[in-house]
Amino acid sequence: MISILLEFPRPIDIQQVSEWLMSLGACAVEVSERDAGEEAAWSAIASAHQQHLQQLESNTAWNSSRTFRVLLSSDVSPENFLMDVASVSDWNSVKVLSKVAVEEEDDWVQRVRESFQPIRIGKLYIRCPWHSAPETAKFSSENALVDMIIHPGMGFGTGEHTTTRLCLSWLQKTIRGGEKLLDYGSGSGILSIAAYLLGCELCHGVEIDLDSIRNAEENKHLNGISKNVCFYQPMEAPSLCYDIIVANILFHPLVDLAEKFAKCSRIGTQIALSGIIYSQAENLKETYQGLGFQFEDTIVEKEWCLIVGRKKESVE
Repeated sequence: MISILLEFPRPIDIQQVSEWLMSLGACAVEVSERDAGEEAAWSAIASAHQQHLQQLESNTAWNSSRTFRVLLSSDVSPENFLMDVASVSDWNSVKVLSKVAVEEEDDWVQRVRESFQPIRIGKLYIRCPWHSAPETAKFSSENALVDMIIHPGMGFGTGEHTTTRLCLSWLQKTIRGGEKLLDYGSGSGILSIAAYLLGCELCHGVEIDLDSIRNAEENKHLNGISKNVCFYQPMEAPSLCYDIIVANILFHPLVDLAEKFAKCSRIGTQIALSGIIYSQAENLKETYQGLGFQFEDTIVEKEWCLIVGRKKESVE
């Protein structure tokens, strides 16, 4: 393995740049507040769609850093990785402060594992495969936790990101049992898997990235799911009418998908759209309202938001 220490010309959003570095092939990212002389701080990261790069500088609510330590596996070329980083025009002045083999740092991967901690969102208990299952004896059957395993990989979604948490909380309030759900931009599969464990009858995840689909399939099997949760690339996805549509991506893809969602919904279909910041919510609502959707709530956290509503009428 190779460890590369990168310094950006200015502070960059920690969560999203870490996810972007993972999408380029890093198997772990350590965030170091080097300029402040502080100890290295760990960002609990998954990988994400490379599209999240478009919002790196649009959200100032989170902490930022200039220095990132990246771990590359032996099958990733450091030269190609650095060329990909430099291909972003604003970042072509990134400095490589060090590049060393890390055989002598056997505890580094373990430290990365330790940076991922189990998360509880409502009754969902989200953990990595190396974490122990929750102690269910502490909870009554009525309030029992739903144990879910997510392996951090090439798919966005471990429960850490604000938009993922918003979607998971909404699903718990919405699912009654037996629904058919469409999860567009499914990433790690976390929303589809959670929805199935919460009672949906059928969950279809749609994702453009094959590595993310492989990660989602792995997570599906880690949760003991063998059927009724399927992941597809857009051209392979079946044409169905869904009871619930959830999409946690970005503003422009959500605008482009409006007509598609109108076609795969019926009157009464519930919809939740996230991956957007608050200032984009009204414009997105207008797009969907013209296609028969009516929004009932806007939930905001750390400038990110989730807009939720229903299909009220069919529009030809």
